[in-house]
Amino acid sequence: MYPERGTVGFGSGLHGWGFTIQKFANMYASKFGVTRAKMMKRLWGDNFLGNDTKKWSHQSTAKAGQKGDRGFCVFVLTPIETLFRSIMDGKKEIYEAMLPKLGITIPKESREEVGKPLLKVVMQEWLPAAHALLQMVCNHLPSPAVAQRYRVENLYSVS
Repeated sequence: MYPERGTVGFGSGLHGWGFTIQKFANMYASKFGVTRAKMMKRLWGDNFLGNDTKKWSHQSTAKAGQKGDRGFCVFVLTPIETLFRSIMDGKKEIYEAMLPKLGITIPKESREEVGKPLLKVVMQEWLPAAHALLQMVCNHLPSPAVAQRYRVENLYSVS
């Protein structure tokens, strides 16, 4: 399993949202002017972003002696946590400012929701589990024609 290759999904089956590293790499690659593949590698493992220098490093302590944060924490967990906390704490000004930046539109029938029901809708709109699962299936499973060649022996016997 290699999250930096998009083979691992994160999320909540109960609430119907999920993502792969690829989702966030797509969001940040153009912003930083790097390829999606390079951004995926930076978002997982020993890749730290220096707080002061704003430069990537493979060590948790930057050259200037300042602590750096893992790319996954900075670019994936922090936005999710900020959205969660602002919705659950009822801080409408924070999450309403975040929604357009993340490309989230709340359906008309859910606009009056608050707390957990609103959080569930927002997360399903932003990070739908079905998209993450379909993305992993399309990118990492062999086509049926290719798979049949080596799986047919396990399905049928000549007796």
